Amino acid sequence: MSNRVAVYCIDYYPSESGYSFAFQELVKGLLEHEDGLWVDVFTPVPLGSSAEVSQERLRVFRLNTPGTIARVRYVRFLWATFIRPWLCARFIVARAKSEQYRFILFESLDDYFVARFLPKRLRDRIIVRVHATSETEYAVWGPGFLQRMKFRVIRSLLRRSIRYIAATSAFHLAFVKRWYLNEDQLLMADKRFMVIPNSVPTHPRASHSSAYPDNRINFLTLGRMDVLGANQKGFDDILSSLALLPAESRRRVRFTFIGKGSERARLMGIARVLEPAEIEFIESLPNQDVSRRLHDSDCIVLASRYEGMSIFALEAIAHGRPVIFSDAGGIADLVDGNGFRYPAGDAVQLSHAISRFLGLSNNERCALAKRSLEVASRFTSADSARRLMGFARLMGP
Repeated sequence: MSNRVAVYCIDYYPSESGYSFAFQELVKGLLEHEDGLWVDVFTPVPLGSSAEVSQERLRVFRLNTPGTIARVRYVRFLWATFIRPWLCARFIVARAKSEQYRFILFESLDDYFVARFLPKRLRDRIIVRVHATSETEYAVWGPGFLQRMKFRVIRSLLRRSIRYIAATSAFHLAFVKRWYLNEDQLLMADKRFMVIPNSVPTHPRASHSSAYPDNRINFLTLGRMDVLGANQKGFDDILSSLALLPAESRRRVRFTFIGKGSERARLMGIARVLEPAEIEFIESLPNQDVSRRLHDSDCIVLASRYEGMSIFALEAIAHGRPVIFSDAGGIADLVDGNGFRYPAGDAVQLSHAISRFLGLSNNERCALAKRSLEVASRFTSADSARRLMGFARLMGP
């Protein structure tokens, strides 16, 4: 049996997106916890001026950086949708001839045409790990031609070509079975399924002690603030929940929003009328500064209407922070005695959860923070790597 595997990552280092961190962590887990395994990462992400990832038994192949012709207005669509994925697939095919990969892991099906353009002999060795909203909720219900095409191609791949289907949460594995496989019992009996969660390391500065010198409680949330992002992340629900608090409770709230997009100015306008709450909007921060903000916050709020296994949510518990999360998708699995969970989209219940947190004693908040670290310990790269390799053994030699 080959000791080399391939991982296709639509996003990867040096990008600082949640996808990128999730993919990097699984690759790291494979290399650290599977003795003798070699990993080839294929990614369309250009390296730019950054130094390449250097890790024993890892090779990174940067695929098809567009030339000048790909920037031409009438060529851009064809390049992004068809030509680049076809070239990526051809490169993977060429490498697979010499390497005989044990399997090819597709980290998400967002780049669905790359998988579609592979020959059947390689599609038979694909494991796909479904991550989140862009390949599930957006693909199924998103408007426009591109979303309809994406849904149909992914459905065809999962129904006809790909037998080994993983997801980062039980919620999205069930989503795939319902919306892509139509809960066809005979079809699903021929598929193999596995939950392989995202993971993050416990942060070295994580602690579960906090002080409140000005009696303000620091809340933090993060997400895109374009129309789709703002709707998904429930920022209006957060602001509505703060409006429902009595003035004496709002006086104790210091709430930070991190994100940029077309809805940011509108959200800031709403926030101005919520005094005496102290509300700050930060457009963007590098990951190390987000980490500092997490460490300095008293409670992390994620009010998503729909969500995958959010890296931001995992980072929150890995920093030892109490949480208030909606029960949407994969983040529901991250609340277990370390904070409060409420029905997605219910601003009244979110307001109650914030009020309950404000009413806790310092010792009670510290206990929630300690529990977050315990919950985070369930989501390790070692466990995710073991699940993936165990799943792959079902393919045989």
